[in-house]
Order: sequence, then C-alpha cells, then structure tokens
Amino acid sequence: MSSLHVALVGATGNLGPAILEQFAKTSFTITVLTRVGSGSKVVVPSGGNVAVKEVDYDSPAALVAVLKNIEVVISTLGFQSLFETQKKLIDASIDAGVARFIPSEFGNDSANPNVRKLPVFAEKVKTQEYLVQKVSEHPKFSYTFVYNNSFFDWQLKIGFMVNLKEHTATLYDGGDVTYSATRLSTIGKALVAVASNLEGTKNRHLYVHDAAVTQNKLIALAKTIDGKEWTTTTVSTADVEQNAYKLLESDSQADLLNASLGFIARACWGSGYGGDFTTKLNNDVLGIPLMSHDEIEAMIRELMGC
Repeated sequence: MSSLHVALVGATGNLGPAILEQFAKTSFTITVLTRVGSGSKVVVPSGGNVAVKEVDYDSPAALVAVLKNIEVVISTLGFQSLFETQKKLIDASIDAGVARFIPSEFGNDSANPNVRKLPVFAEKVKTQEYLVQKVSEHPKFSYTFVYNNSFFDWQLKIGFMVNLKEHTATLYDGGDVTYSATRLSTIGKALVAVASNLEGTKNRHLYVHDAAVTQNKLIALAKTIDGKEWTTTTVSTADVEQNAYKLLESDSQADLLNASLGFIARACWGSGYGGDFTTKLNNDVLGIPLMSHDEIEAMIRELMGC
C-alpha cells in the first residue's frame, strides 16, 4: 500500500490542513488539487511526498488528466456549490479509473433521515445519492462516507459548543444531551485508515469520534480547572431550527451563516438526529482510540491557556 496515490481536494480552510498533515506522515504519494486562480495558499508539511497542482474544475479533460493513476480522491470542499463541484470530480474520477471517492461529509450524520431534511445538508445528500448511483453503474468505483459530528478542538476554540474564554454557553435542549465530538487530527487519521484499508471500508458509512460528551460536563470540567462561574442560556433546538428557516429568507450573508449554524446545532443536539455515535461507532475498523478523561482535560486546559 506504500505506493498508494491520494488526491486531496481543498487542503485549505479549517479541516483540510489537518487532513493533509496526517497524510504527509504516511508513505503515500499525495497530490493536492486547488482551483485555478483561487488564491488560497496550501501549506505543505515537511517530510511528506506532497505535490500541489492547480486545475480547472470546469474542464473535464483537465480533471481526468490530473486524476490519472490516483487511487483515492478525498474532497474537503465547503458548502458553496458543493454538489456541482463534487459531481464534476466524481465523473472525472470514474473516467480516470479512481478506485475510491470520499466526499466532503465530516460532520453531522447526513445518513439520518431527520438530518437529510435540513437545507444545509442538501448538497451532501445529492452527492451521496449521485455516488450510490454511479457505484451501481461502475462496480470498480466505490465510496466511503465518513462522519465525525462536531469538531471537538476547533469548535471549542471558536466557542460554538461552550465558550471557554468568556465562560458562557448556549445550552441546547438543556445541555445534558450526549453528542459525539472529534478533533481535526482524528478526522485526518480516520481518512488515512480508510485509504489503508480500501476493501474493508468499501461503500460504507463510517462513524468516528474522540469522545461522547455533554455541554454541561464540559462546563463542569472547565470549572474544576479555573474555578470560575459560567453564564448560560438554555434554548430549544426545535426553536433554533424554526428560526433558521426564517433566517433563510434574508439576503444578509450573516443571517444565512447563522441559519446554517442553527441547522447544524439541531443536527448535533436535537433528539432523533443521531448526534451521539456511540451505538454505531466504527473506531475499531479505523484503529482510532477514544480520548480519556485526562486527555480531554489536557485539551481544555490548553485551550483555556491554563
């Protein structure tokens, strides 16, 4: 497997660099694809066999050419025009003889029927359906859908789960809802594991997390570290979802972003939306250990600067 050639599409943003960092530690050959004229700079880790290539995503011939001799394509593209762009990548992957396509999931369980109804996941659902169709038509082609629910370290850093710096939190459905949380580096490790075991991960939905936590438990842990009191507000995820639909009617980019965050909160903490992966976890398949209490505490201490 040392000769495996992996293409990573979208190695910028919040998640992409963490995935690239994990792949750079392997013996795989990595090609990072960037859109011509995007202006986004890819930071290439030292030590890995990594090349960066610009490509015109609107040119099928250019895409096929760059994907020749590549076995695995991983997309970490954002929400904008996600299905349209991934469809082009999927079609080119099939024509180029790619064995595995891993679309941009890396979040809530968009296989869950309730999650699939939320507008923010529409592009991911279209991509899933298209991949299933194409795999049925091309048996040598395959997919893997990887879910991690929330970004543990990154969301704590920006204050989305709980705000460690301000000692404030919006508690969704009371704050005692158990949900899965996964560090960015762990997502990268999970994808390396998929690429290392193509047969065992073929055409599967895989669920990974570092820990199953609650907002109130994170707050309690933070209190043991610095002893400070917290200010919290409790909201219903059902109300958050309804407000998100109203925000969708706005032309404001800020409102549209808040709508997306509202739908994501509903998918993460809402009852029946599958945000706790405990009973469907595939860490064993991917060789991913769970975080211990001490490791979670150490991460929170570091984020708090304690």
